[in-house]
Amino acid sequence: VYDKVSADILAGDQLFRARGETLLFPGWLALYGVPGESQEADKPNSTEDDEPDLVDLPDLAPDDLLHLHRIDPEQKFTQPPARYTEASLIKELEELGIGRPSTYAPTISTLFDRLYVEREGRTLKPTELGSTVTEMLEAHFRKIVDTDFTAHMEDELDRVESGDRDWVEVLNDFYRPFHDDVIKAMATAEKVVFEDVPTGRKCPVCGEGDLVIREGRYGKFIACSRYPDCKHTETISEPTSSHCPKCGSPVRSRKIRRGNLLYFCDKTKDPDCDFAGFDLPLDGKSCPTCGSYMVMKRFRGRTYERCSNKACLSQKKPTKKHKE
Repeated sequence: VYDKVSADILAGDQLFRARGETLLFPGWLALYGVPGESQEADKPNSTEDDEPDLVDLPDLAPDDLLHLHRIDPEQKFTQPPARYTEASLIKELEELGIGRPSTYAPTISTLFDRLYVEREGRTLKPTELGSTVTEMLEAHFRKIVDTDFTAHMEDELDRVESGDRDWVEVLNDFYRPFHDDVIKAMATAEKVVFEDVPTGRKCPVCGEGDLVIREGRYGKFIACSRYPDCKHTETISEPTSSHCPKCGSPVRSRKIRRGNLLYFCDKTKDPDCDFAGFDLPLDGKSCPTCGSYMVMKRFRGRTYERCSNKACLSQKKPTKKHKE
């Protein structure tokens, strides 16, 4: 049994802290030996500068005079907490007592549908819109976004279900102060304005306006600065290394709802091409079964190649044989 110990040591006007463990009860170590003692003595090239396997602090008392043995300076940087995955977010909700298993999936879907988060690998990354909404809620509705409040409301709903509280009374207790907060926020909150970001391109339709990146209801898009006089818009997309399986034009991608990617033809070789899909077509790869082009499929954090033809025999799952 070890007792974790820390000691604050004052040297002039500098404060140092030593952390270690003190053995209280050896238990099985009485037979096998205490780590850090015999092992340290058995080292052939052991010196005073070797780091012991286990740091033991001696018995200390306030105002003891200590002798300096060694100082090891280390530079460390504070790291931000790791981003949530869908699984870790659900676990956090469970530990905080927020929601129920039946509400976890709809809650996460709402975050994607309202473009508050997007997927970055397996993690959930807050969007600029999500961060702005969070800042506004924390500034004007601090009580509502407090996890204790949400857990308290869950308990109140349970009491309504069991008949211990009247639902009208519960709603009145919530709505009256909430309504006051809404009125106050509408009077004091500043309107959020997303500034246009110039692209350095002229509008191809009117030739007068500049194309700028704007924030819309469904995310960012490119528009003419002369709106509403000129209503030309473009979707923001990224190039890929693939080519359209129909006309051979380059394939581009853009993010849509829930953080998914949509792949589409840029129509440089055929203005009427209508190719679009959620799977990236693979250049020069054909299905050995039906000859259709192959695509890169993403599912639950993993990627794999498959035939683009949904009716292909290679995609049919073998039927299970039942024992008679």
